[in-house]
Amino acid sequence: MEGVYEGKTLVLGDGNFSFSVALVQRMARPADLTATTLGGEEETLKLFDAGKNTQLLQGKGAIVMFGMDATALTSHLGLDGQIFDHIIFNFPHVGRKAPIKHNRKLLRKFFASCLEYMSADGRVYVTLCQGQGGTPADQPQRAWHNCWQVVAMAAEAGLIMRDVTPFCAEDWGLYRPSGYRSRDKVFHTEGALTHTFVLGCPLQLMTHTAPKLVARVNGQDRCFAKPAGIGHKIGRNLHQLKDHPVAMVTKQLCGLLEDTLGVHHLLEDHSVVCGSLDLQMAGALTEGGAKVRPILMKEEDAEETDGDTCWYLRPSLTTHLPVILQETLQPGMVYILTASRSGPPPQTHRRHY
Repeated sequence: MEGVYEGKTLVLGDGNFSFSVALVQRMARPADLTATTLGGEEETLKLFDAGKNTQLLQGKGAIVMFGMDATALTSHLGLDGQIFDHIIFNFPHVGRKAPIKHNRKLLRKFFASCLEYMSADGRVYVTLCQGQGGTPADQPQRAWHNCWQVVAMAAEAGLIMRDVTPFCAEDWGLYRPSGYRSRDKVFHTEGALTHTFVLGCPLQLMTHTAPKLVARVNGQDRCFAKPAGIGHKIGRNLHQLKDHPVAMVTKQLCGLLEDTLGVHHLLEDHSVVCGSLDLQMAGALTEGGAKVRPILMKEEDAEETDGDTCWYLRPSLTTHLPVILQETLQPGMVYILTASRSGPPPQTHRRHY
C-alpha cells in the first residue's frame, strides 16, 4: 500500500484510527480520506488514543465515521453517492475465537459490499495475518481448508487479486492494529500480507448464430429451440481437434463405415458436394469461389442413375436456406442450387422424393 497517496480513500475497521492518522500524513489531499470504525462513538473514544486521533484527523479535513459495518456499507447513509479509488480493510476478524468459515463469510460479504463504492479503476486492500490468506505468498502456506481463501471470496464479487505485498506495521508510525478476539489487544503482524484486488473483466460467453436445431421426425423437418443447458456445447467441432477422444472415436467410426458401406469421409471443409462425375455444374460454382468435391463411389457400390446431377448443401448450412433462397422450404422436396455466388441471383429447382 505504499502508493496510496492520492485519490479518494476509505479506511474500514480502524479501531482507534491510528492507521488513518499515519495514512493522512502521506496523502496529497487529507480531505480525500474517510476513516471509519465499527464501534459507536462512545465505545470507540474509550480506546487508547482514539479521542486524540479523531481530533487530529478532523483537524486535517478528513472525514471520521462511527458504526460502519464493512459488510453492509449501503446501510450507512454517510457513504451515499460516494465513489472511492482505494478501500482499505486491515486485519478483518469476526471477533472472539470463531470457526474459519465465519471469517470467510465476513470477507465474502465485505467484497460484495465494496462494489457499489469502487471506481472503475479502484483497488481494494485487505491485510491478513500470516497464513490466513491461503495464497502461495504465505510462508508457510496453510492447507486450503485451513485458511480464509481470500482469493476465492473476492472472486465471488467479481474481484481478482492483482498483487500481494508484505505488510510492516512499523512503517505506519504509531499504528496499533488492535481488536484481536474482540479485545483491546494487538494482532500479530509478523509475516502479514496485503492483498490488492481490482475489478475483473467478465468473460464473454460464446454464442452461436443458429438459435434452433433441425431434426427429422416422421419424415418431416422439425425445428426445436436449442436447449440452454447444452447450447454452449454445440458447434465445438471436437472431432476436428487432434488427439481429442472425440476425434479418435470419429476416425475409427469413419474407417469402419468406409470399409463396410463404401462411403468416403471428407476431411476437408467443403461448402458444396457433388453427387455425380459430371462436373459441368461444378465449374460454374467454382468460378464463384465455392469449394466443390465429387463423391467417388466404389464400383461395386455404384448404382445406375438417370444421369441428373444433384447438389447438396452441407447440413450445417440448411438452416440458412430460407434466407438465402428467399422462399419457404416445403417438406418432401429436394432443392438444388444451380447459380454461382458471383453470377445472377441463386435459382432453385424443386424435385419431389
